[in-house]
Amino acid sequence: MAEAVKPIKAYISEGFFLKEKGVFSINKLVEETKNWFKYYNYEIVKLEHSHKKKDIGDEIEVKLKSEREVTDFIKFSIEMIFRFEKVVPASENLSSGEALINIKANILPDYKKYWRMSRFKSFMYKIYTQVFYKKEMDKYWTRLYSEVQDLQIMLKE
Repeated sequence: MAEAVKPIKAYISEGFFLKEKGVFSINKLVEETKNWFKYYNYEIVKLEHSHKKKDIGDEIEVKLKSEREVTDFIKFSIEMIFRFEKVVPASENLSSGEALINIKANILPDYKKYWRMSRFKSFMYKIYTQVFYKKEMDKYWTRLYSEVQDLQIMLKE
């Protein structure tokens, strides 16, 4: 039996953080983010929503996880957490409060686990990713980083 190998996650960052206080549309922000993922051919694989009523305003949290196959070996993953605090209605479609957005991006090599089917393949996988594929991984990091920056710019608008 093949030895279990931990999945490798190549983090672009520990997360980009955006913080804004003011008036905003939560629905529009989430919809524009979904459209951004669609434009870049990401598939939303997880969407969670929670809403808590509090005395000083509502607390709303939306978690979104999306993935995109780049090659047979590489997959990009972007996880986002929208946290809205002290939310009170400002008008029909707008809310007032604090918005905190966290974006984490990962590169998932060998997401199909082809290289982890045996000890020999696992050994070859380590050599391949750490020696031969390193320059190629750097190109993918740059590409994903650029996409996350574009997402961040869209969210600030």
